[in-house]
Amino acid sequence: MSMERPVAWVGQSSGVHERRTRTRVVTAMNNGLEAALARLAALPAGYSDGLYGGRRYGVTVRASEDGRRRSLYGEELGGRDRVSCNVYRLNGGSLALRPCEMPLGKVVRFLLEFSPLSHLE
Repeated sequence: MSMERPVAWVGQSSGVHERRTRTRVVTAMNNGLEAALARLAALPAGYSDGLYGGRRYGVTVRASEDGRRRSLYGEELGGRDRVSCNVYRLNGGSLALRPCEMPLGKVVRFLLEFSPLSHLE
């Protein structure tokens, strides 16, 4: 999944935004979004273990056959924390990051700081 013109869809935002069908779209200039999307694109599809915030997480990444959707679900192993998001390729090449029932900042932070164990060994 190439990283052209990434955006995030959120209910509320700060920073630069534009209206698209009643949804605010936050450009990649905010909060390392572009780097977070690049990190997600670099994660292999399937399950992997890794570290985030000094704790171990199990992460599953799925990609659609047509390459237009990618999802991540991460769960703290032995704990209660979760992180989940979907990325959609929109018409025109933009990417939309949709956090699942959590703040955008939590997802971005996780993507930027998660280290797969295979990269640490």
